[in-house]
Parts: sequence; C-alpha cells; structure tokens
Amino acid sequence: MRWSVFALVFLISMARAETSDFRDLADGNRAFALRLYQQLAQEPGNLFFSPHSISTALGMTYVGAREETAEQMKATLAYPAVPETVAPLFGGLESALDSIQREGDVQWTAANSIWPHEQFVFLEEFLAQIRTHFRSDVFPVNFNDGEGARAKINAWVEEKTQDNIKDLIPPGVLNPMTRMVLVNAMYFKGAWMTPFHPSVTASRIFHLADGSTLMTPTMFGKLVARYGDIDGAKVLELPYRGDQVTMTVVVPNEADGLAALEASLTPERLAAWQAGLTSGEVKVYLPKFSLTAQFSLPKVLQALGMVVPFDEHAANFSGMDGHPNNLFISDVIHKAFVDVTEEGTEAAAATAVLMQARAMPRPTPEFRADRPFMLIIQDRPTRSVLFAGRLVQPERAE
Repeated sequence: MRWSVFALVFLISMARAETSDFRDLADGNRAFALRLYQQLAQEPGNLFFSPHSISTALGMTYVGAREETAEQMKATLAYPAVPETVAPLFGGLESALDSIQREGDVQWTAANSIWPHEQFVFLEEFLAQIRTHFRSDVFPVNFNDGEGARAKINAWVEEKTQDNIKDLIPPGVLNPMTRMVLVNAMYFKGAWMTPFHPSVTASRIFHLADGSTLMTPTMFGKLVARYGDIDGAKVLELPYRGDQVTMTVVVPNEADGLAALEASLTPERLAAWQAGLTSGEVKVYLPKFSLTAQFSLPKVLQALGMVVPFDEHAANFSGMDGHPNNLFISDVIHKAFVDVTEEGTEAAAATAVLMQARAMPRPTPEFRADRPFMLIIQDRPTRSVLFAGRLVQPERAE
C-alpha cells in the first residue's frame, strides 16, 4: 500500500491570537475547500486535490502579506485573522490534527520547511513565526544555482512523502530571482474500519454522464456505516480505523446529476448531508480507483478574488522582507494522487507557489457508486477537509 502524501511548495522571489481559536480557521479552510472545488470542477474529468495542504502553504505566505494583498488573501482563503496573528491558529490546528495519528489509528505526518536565498535578508520576525507555529525547518540555499537548489528541495520532499512525490519542482523553475521556497509536505495512510474482501471485487457496470457505460473493478461489502438518501443523492460516510477520519461519498440519483450537486456545494449543504445520515448495515459497491490530477492555480485563485498577490506591481509581502512591492506570487502548481483499494485509502499531493522579483426492519439498503460521484475526506473532530475530489471516468476492467 502506498503512503498518502501531501506536499506544498512556495517559491518566493524578488520583484496575537489564542490557539483555541483554531476552529475558526478550520471552518474557514472548509469554506475555502468547497469554493475551490467548485472552481476546479468547471474543467471536465476526474478531480483530486488537498485543500488543507493548499491552505497551509498559502498560510505561510499570508503571514508576510500586508495591505490589499493581505485583505484579498484573507477574503479568498477565509482566514479568521490578520497576518500578524494567524500563525498561532495554524499551529493550534496542526496540533489538533496530530491526534489523527495519536488517537485515530491511522498514519499522518505533516512537515514544513523554508528555503531562503542565503544572500537575501528576510525579517527575523517572519522567519520566527514560520519556525515556531508552522514547525518549519530552515535550509538556506543559493538560487544562483537553481538546479542545485531544486535537487535539494525535491530530495527533501521525496523523503517526507515516502518517495511518492518526485521532481515536485520541474527544471528551469528556480532562477537567480527566486528568494524563498516554503514547503509543506503531508502523508496520510488510513485503513477502512471494515475492509472490503478482495475475493468479491469484480467487474461491474459504471454509468457515465453521457449515457454510456463501462465495466470497472468494483469492491463490495456489507458494512456498518452511516448512510442516507438526501436531496437527490445517496450519501455514505465510511470511517477509517479509529473512527476519527472519514470519507464521505456522494452519488447523485441520476448519472448526469453530479454537476448540479457540485454547483450547490457549500459548508451548510455538506453539514446537512452528514447530519442526515444514520448508522446501520449497508451493502456498499465502490469502485477501486486511482487517479492523478495536476493544476496551475493562479487563474482559479484570481477568480476567487485573490488578484493582487499575483500582481508584480501591486503585491505587498513586506511582512517578509520589510519592503513593499518587492515580492509577488508568480505561480501556484498543485499535483495530487489518490488510490482507493479494499484495504483503505492512500493519497499524495504537491503544491508549488512561485514568488518572484518584479521583474426499521427493512431490507439492508444498497449504496452503489456506479455513476460519477464526489468524495470528501475529513477529520471528524475539527471538520477539516483534508482531501476532496470526484470520480467521473474510472478505469476499464481488463
């Protein structure tokens, strides 16, 4: 079984709150996750990403944002605090998520690092907040040797992600104008509370949105789970061992109904779906699937309202170096992988943000995920959306 992995990278180049308040941050992250999902879902095909990773990595950058740059990031990312006080909230949230592994009987680790240009001076206050609250290591590098710096950063990412994320930063991306790379790497490995038995996995029909069908390997199990038929969709919540992290699968009643469900997706709608579930035995049919997705996110984030941070003439990250209009975000790259099997779920993701110098007795109910569906993996106590996606086109059976 592969490790679940999440990695986020921020490339920065030239151009006091209480930790108990982290639940406001988790709520904001969930709202951002669903808005981001709706934007990404406008493109056809399968989808998988880690909103928690993206929010965390952008959070490190937000610490250094000021004025309109900070205002737009705060509104878009739904952060509950200004840059000067947000870092302890991230620290509190990450400490709460540590219980996923400690009490949830799954494997979960998060690691952060920052890679400043050894010849560029960043404010010690900024670096201290990243070190302390994001628990980040600091590795100075010389971006005049872009390929050398790239090799070091990619090697760190590979190590932290159990070799699931390779060559996160592609050749030619780092250059002498790069001033810092901020990296967030996470992995998650969760076994189902009740696993599916491989011997009953078989090729079964999957109905595509266009009316056609294909045969795809589909797992089956008679499981105790939370289930409901709500608002034109069947909703299933499958717990991982420890019952702290869950996967919610939402299957529309019609094969072409996923788009309408996605368009109505809000934190309130998700909460209503989950509140309407009841626990009992369910006959579950769920495809085995693996999928990989990659995105460049600036246009998506700009559509959500985060415009100024990408403007080399207007961005203000003076909380990083003391100089306004000196640093800006030039790109945000995200890549994610998920594998759902009889044993459980494993996933991987990586994000790179480039900042650059200007320049009742009744029959047992059935849950069949046999048409395009949505999936959301959450930490139950904090309600943090760790991963989200959809399966539109599974693999054909051999």
